[in-house]
Amino acid sequence: MPAVRAADREEAPVHRHVVRTIVKTKGTRQMDDDKLDRCLQSVGKCCFVNYFDDFGGGLSSDSVVGLLVKNEGYAEKATQARVSTARSIIEAGRAEDALRVISGASRVPESVRVRATKIAEGLR
Repeated sequence: MPAVRAADREEAPVHRHVVRTIVKTKGTRQMDDDKLDRCLQSVGKCCFVNYFDDFGGGLSSDSVVGLLVKNEGYAEKATQARVSTARSIIEAGRAEDALRVISGASRVPESVRVRATKIAEGLR
């Protein structure tokens, strides 16, 4: 990884008594922990795990939207937002972090937490 100049850094707000630094890189989106949490809430933790391969795979967004509408009965516009948000998590390089959050979530079914753990291990 190339050296990061001081001008390319900005301090993120203090969260949970930890100072985090967000590094600005060209062509990628920034996503701090708070934004990751909000994105996971928007997508749905179970949805993110159950359709992880579809979100990150070679399917077009329209195909994934159609799949979710058919299988889950979600409204089309809401599903477009879910797909876009799930892909933004993956594109920001936060997929493994998201899966770790889901693995430790108490209000997510055990089967989904186990699957999230297995997927995260496969990404390493």
